[in-house]
Amino acid sequence: MPIFSPPVLPYDILQYIVEALHDDSKSLASCCLLNKEVNHAASATLYRKLDLRIGIYMGPGRGFGDTQLSDASQVLSSACLSHNRGLVTKVVLRGSFYKTGLKSQQLIRSFELFNNLKSIKLNLHRGYVSKDSCEVDSDCLASILKTLRERNATLHEIVLNSFAFKDPDEIKPLLRQDVRTFVLIKNRTFGHEARLDWLDVVRNCKGLNDLQIRTTLWTPPSFTCLPQSVERALLHLPGLRSLTLGLLIAWSDEHTFEVLSQLPHLEDLCLEYVFLTGPLSHRYVAQKLPITFTPLPRTIKSFTLRYKALSENSHKIPTVHDICKWIKHAISRCSLERLSYHPFYQPRTKNPKPKPSWDILVDHLADKHGGTLRELDLRAGFVRRRSVQKLLMKCRKMEELEIATSYGALFTFVRYALNVPALRKAQFELRTQRRDRGKRDPVISTEEAACLIKATPGLRRLIVNDDEFRASWALDENGVLFHTVEHN
Repeated sequence: MPIFSPPVLPYDILQYIVEALHDDSKSLASCCLLNKEVNHAASATLYRKLDLRIGIYMGPGRGFGDTQLSDASQVLSSACLSHNRGLVTKVVLRGSFYKTGLKSQQLIRSFELFNNLKSIKLNLHRGYVSKDSCEVDSDCLASILKTLRERNATLHEIVLNSFAFKDPDEIKPLLRQDVRTFVLIKNRTFGHEARLDWLDVVRNCKGLNDLQIRTTLWTPPSFTCLPQSVERALLHLPGLRSLTLGLLIAWSDEHTFEVLSQLPHLEDLCLEYVFLTGPLSHRYVAQKLPITFTPLPRTIKSFTLRYKALSENSHKIPTVHDICKWIKHAISRCSLERLSYHPFYQPRTKNPKPKPSWDILVDHLADKHGGTLRELDLRAGFVRRRSVQKLLMKCRKMEELEIATSYGALFTFVRYALNVPALRKAQFELRTQRRDRGKRDPVISTEEAACLIKATPGLRRLIVNDDEFRASWALDENGVLFHTVEHN
């Protein structure tokens, strides 16, 4: 009896299968084994970006010391096949050097074969690695950079942890005119990245659009002052549109703002400050955010402010009034579309205390930026009911609203949300609610969430404390369109 090959699937069906299983890589891989057409259509999705998580995972939802249950070795083996290697354009390597389960030679060999690589992210943290194990370590990352230099790779995005290189000269040949994004994450107090001459780095990166100089949360804050070479280098980047600087010591930033005012195309800015409250804080008496600085340039559309301190209860940390006054002065010239304030981070408490109000800043946003503001994230602050009403009445272009407020502000939202028809996401952190951490009862019911969501036509996602609700449209048995709300 003749054996017939299965019919060729239409392209639309292939694309639907790939999109439906995009987040389920194991099921998608199983479909690829069963059907050649699915394998051909899914290869670009599976191998375009390789996200390899190895070693210890320290992200949210898991405890310190948990290891990744990843199959990085099998993924690399499949990606290195002759018909797949040309599809790989981005490799992300994150985790730690402890119990990686991945051999150094296999990883180095993979980078030799990926001939169409456009983006790399090497962000591994320190961990003990035995020399006899042959697993991934800092020397392996240095060999990867050497391989990319020898192959004369053309990269558009480079994200490096300071453990990835031992000498600044190792990364300079990779920073060329084609690079659009460069991110350096510092891990050391007095590391080799401090010797990096940023003028040499940017001399060949005239096309750089996004520059981020960040530090890890556990970096000692007393030695994270912004080098003057960085300030000089910024003036040689006329096309810079996005900039992240951290962690900055509060008393040393006035000259930095003068430099920022000279960047003609800067649109997205994130500043991370540190306030010294430990044994070294006596060296720096002035721990307040200074007001005597040049405001941000008019081109800024997105501004994020973060701060870190060793003690959340120290009297040396700026008060709410100081922070509101500082932000108000900083954005006084901007046509702001997005504002975020993220400290490192004060969680909700069992018995909430009265919170200082952010009325000074919220009133300024509603009066001066109401015509342009699209996204607001003040979950770390406290917005009173009256200020919520003012935001909804004046910021008619608002698309995402994330604030900390009181339970009564939810009723205000229902009454005035019709003024913001473009709102698609709303998140409320209720700071005045007593909560028992042993119980997991939702603050609002699904019916109450439906009333909030129906208050404005475009709202599809609502988050109240830890409860998330999603809205969608569906058809009933008679073909009538109706609105549904689900509790995730």
